[in-house]
Amino acid sequence: MKKIKDELIKKIYKSNLTQDELLFLMHIFQISNINGVCNIYYKDIANTINCSISNFYNVISNLKVKGFIDITKCNECKQEITIKVLNNNFNTKNKFKNYIDLNSRIFDIDLLKNLRSGSIKLLLYSIFRISKQKSRVNSNNYNKLIYKNIKSICLELNISERMLKEYFNELNKSNILNLSIKQDKNNKTFKLIEINNDLLVKPTIEITEKSKTIIKEENSIHRYYTNIIKNFCRRKNITYTERNLNDVAILMNQYWQIAISKNKDIINIMRNVFNNIKDDLNSIIVHKIIKALINNNFNNKYIVY
Repeated sequence: MKKIKDELIKKIYKSNLTQDELLFLMHIFQISNINGVCNIYYKDIANTINCSISNFYNVISNLKVKGFIDITKCNECKQEITIKVLNNNFNTKNKFKNYIDLNSRIFDIDLLKNLRSGSIKLLLYSIFRISKQKSRVNSNNYNKLIYKNIKSICLELNISERMLKEYFNELNKSNILNLSIKQDKNNKTFKLIEINNDLLVKPTIEITEKSKTIIKEENSIHRYYTNIIKNFCRRKNITYTERNLNDVAILMNQYWQIAISKNKDIINIMRNVFNNIKDDLNSIIVHKIIKALINNNFNNKYIVY
């Protein structure tokens, strides 16, 4: 869903989570549904966050003990685990209030993997404070945080001033944020945290449209769909390219509302799609089958083996 509730993000940056635990959570936020739930395959996650298989199991066990996730067996596939992020359900009244949007490049796992856990937590703290501060450097600029006392940040993150400076230096060297001292109109000095604006844009994906390659902004539900498609492909031994994965995820996004209007579920439709294809993921064939299933006129003429 690419969203974190305010109270949960505060719990995260105040916690003693390891780098792998933080990376796991940041990835799960991106591939879970509106209820904070997703099915995961251990090797996929271990590869994504660059940890060993044994450490993967340590991570999910620790996060459960620390009250961040719940773990159950996946009913559909024994190789998968169902993860539910606790206290991050957006399927409620006032669901889109008091949260942080994660749909920007700054939350890409490949970027965060190069940071220590303290630097990740400092980044989350900075972004949270920027989004919530009442007064900004100017009303059109949402990447700056003014603060007066560095000790207040140390108390929030439960770290020493020396470690805070190290984490600031790491984020600065990674071109993620900059820490500086400025002067206002009255010549009074203040400290300024400034996030790199280039990292606050939405990530992009390559898709096929009318036989042409186009670059499209990734929406907040895209990675939830790609995770579902990857799971279906693995279960059925179907190969795929990144392009076809994105194309099929776009199709799911296009048809989910149409499916609802016809009292159908897009996930069940995709389950039927994958029961009727073999070998390679082909978005053109998938599209034809989705349309046929939604319109109740499906037959095997669409299948190419």
